[in-house]
Amino acid sequence: MKKAAVIGNPIAHSRSPIIHNYWLKKHGIEGYYEAIKAEDEKDLEKVITRLIDEGYSGFNVTTPFKGKAFDLCDTIGIQNSPQDHRKYLVTTKAVNSVKIKNGKLFGDNTDIFGFYNGAFHQVGEIEFSKASYEKKVTILGAGGAARTIAFSLVDNQKAPPRQLTILNRSHERASLLCKNLNELSNYNLPSKSVNIKHRDLDTENFKRETKDCDLLINCTTMGMDGGAKELNFDFANCRESLVVYDIVYSPIETGLLKKANSRGLRTIKGLGMLIYQAVPAFNSFFGVWPDVDDDIFSLLEEDLKVRK
Repeated sequence: MKKAAVIGNPIAHSRSPIIHNYWLKKHGIEGYYEAIKAEDEKDLEKVITRLIDEGYSGFNVTTPFKGKAFDLCDTIGIQNSPQDHRKYLVTTKAVNSVKIKNGKLFGDNTDIFGFYNGAFHQVGEIEFSKASYEKKVTILGAGGAARTIAFSLVDNQKAPPRQLTILNRSHERASLLCKNLNELSNYNLPSKSVNIKHRDLDTENFKRETKDCDLLINCTTMGMDGGAKELNFDFANCRESLVVYDIVYSPIETGLLKKANSRGLRTIKGLGMLIYQAVPAFNSFFGVWPDVDDDIFSLLEEDLKVRK
């Protein structure tokens, strides 16, 4: 029997067991997937050692252990992964999926697979690319998810944005992220570097930056059940073509998305990213590429309604 898990703190809210156990049943695989709480980084190491000893195929890592998990991995990037993918992992220094093989840890990050495919599922690849390629992109937040997504946008050799603005409450964290992003942009795209800047996350800067923005991505906990209080989002002066992507999946429709929908803007919910980031992880743990069907969306939507 193959076994896998997700480790985090808190972890009771995780929907990963629902997703993976649904796919195990659908594909007729004998196995199970569970949620495990680690108290701190030292406890994380103990949990991982136990999983290795008990023959687990691998595990996912969520807040706040993605950075520590990166440090604990023996190899970054799964076998035969592209060199540019390994470079991306080393640059972001965060993994969310770890394969266990012969007692060794192989770290990967499936968040970007989830981010893009979740968007493609809802608005289509061409339409999403139109909102980002040589356009103005604004990201709310500068934490782990924002960092991962920002690096992927700037590192996109074929379709980088023209401008990327980070809005964050912590000036220091946003400044550091922009510094790292500028270094990456200047190195990879010397003839077409992305204009990268940051501002404080407040109502006035939100209005200013969304006025001529093409793609807005929320990577903060604003609007999340039990998360930070939302700003008074105002889309009155934004472009009608603005696409609003909220990676928060609980509630399914956040206050940000409600405001955007009331303005008639195209929106992308975070549930798709949650489901699609699990796809390559499931393949790594259980050896099958799972089907993403309407049933898995319905299952999670029903669970989110019941378990708020």
